[in-house]
Amino acid sequence: HPDTLKNCLESDTILTKGVPEGTFKSYRCKNQMWDIVTPIMVGGKHVGNVFMGQYMLHDEVPDIELYRKQARKYGFDEEKYIAALNKVPRFTKETIDAGMRFYSKLAAIISEMSFSAIQQTRLMALQKSAEEELVQYQLNLEKLVESRTEELMQKNKELNEFNNLFVGREFRIKELKDQLKDLKEHIAKLENRS
Repeated sequence: HPDTLKNCLESDTILTKGVPEGTFKSYRCKNQMWDIVTPIMVGGKHVGNVFMGQYMLHDEVPDIELYRKQARKYGFDEEKYIAALNKVPRFTKETIDAGMRFYSKLAAIISEMSFSAIQQTRLMALQKSAEEELVQYQLNLEKLVESRTEELMQKNKELNEFNNLFVGREFRIKELKDQLKDLKEHIAKLENRS
């Protein structure tokens, strides 16, 4: 029924507020049943809940007339509603506490596993980003080495041309000096003959 569903949602909202991690809280809902909750926390943030309900306490005596009024108010068949009430699970306080300690531990395991998965996903994303950055650095380095190699080869070519020019000049100067020496010797021989 929409109104009883609305009561449940309102009760669940009230029930989940301010429950510390690792603990649980019980609450009698607006439909006169007991609910209990423990939070699921991931990385210190409340992300969900583990609920248990609806139940009645073992030693609790239900107000049958109250439930008959509810049945009439919401248009339920009274006898079926009371028969359903008699089938509601009944637990001792000790059983509830033991069950909720289990569910609190289960919520802690879920929280830890979820947080670990989130951390692992983040680390994998960081690793992928670092690998992509490393590939980009490698490509840039290869381009830089290629560019510097071209520059070095060009400078080496220019240096060789310059060296060849000077070496060639030096050889030409020596050749000219040798020719000049030969000419001087030849002139000296001609002058000695005369």
